[in-house]
Amino acid sequence: MMRRFALIAVLSACGSSAPPPAAKPQPQQPQHEPAKVEPAKQPDTLPYELTAKAFCELYEKSSQCSWYAKIGMDHERCLQTFGSDDPDAKAALKQFGPCLLKFTTCDDIAQCFASTGPGTDDLRACDENKPEHAVGIPADEWNHRKGAGVTKYSEVDTTKASPVEVCGVAEAENQWLANMTCNDGSHPLESKYAAESVRVGNVGAGGRCGSIIDLYRVKCPERSYDIYIDGYVCPRQ
Repeated sequence: MMRRFALIAVLSACGSSAPPPAAKPQPQQPQHEPAKVEPAKQPDTLPYELTAKAFCELYEKSSQCSWYAKIGMDHERCLQTFGSDDPDAKAALKQFGPCLLKFTTCDDIAQCFASTGPGTDDLRACDENKPEHAVGIPADEWNHRKGAGVTKYSEVDTTKASPVEVCGVAEAENQWLANMTCNDGSHPLESKYAAESVRVGNVGAGGRCGSIIDLYRVKCPERSYDIYIDGYVCPRQ
């Protein structure tokens, strides 16, 4: 069976290595001309169900994008993955399909993939078989989770079974890494966008509830740190 949460982790992390494109300056309207009306935003959901064939054809058009090689899924593998009768495959189509339908540039698609990850609107219990959803834990427990309140990489010892816990696969993981310092106070990652450059990859299911775990390797003057992170743990309100 396809491990949907592994696929989500790969797709959602692919857009986190580059900062969002700067907004283009808008031409100043002459005073005697009325300002142009902004076009209506496209809907966030699809009006129909995207087929695996249609999804993979759109996906293949992005083969020139830098994140395409990183995902490591060619057209044939795409069809095998998303064309499965596995309900997880159909759910992933619905989740990532809008990114390929609504956007055409590499940066826009990557940012859309990056923003598609575990949400906080439908948190699961640890024993629920919904690996695509984040695990919800009480707020008090969240405040004392592994990785909370630390400022240096040396202050947290992580493993696949006991990773740092954050709420958000791409954004939150990279922000946590960028906030940390080496023992001398230096920041080996100048921004959250640099965090993807030290990502080794995902190492499979782990952590408290079997979510996909990401491994990062950060080099400091004193030593190199292997940082395991679970991006699927969120506070339950």
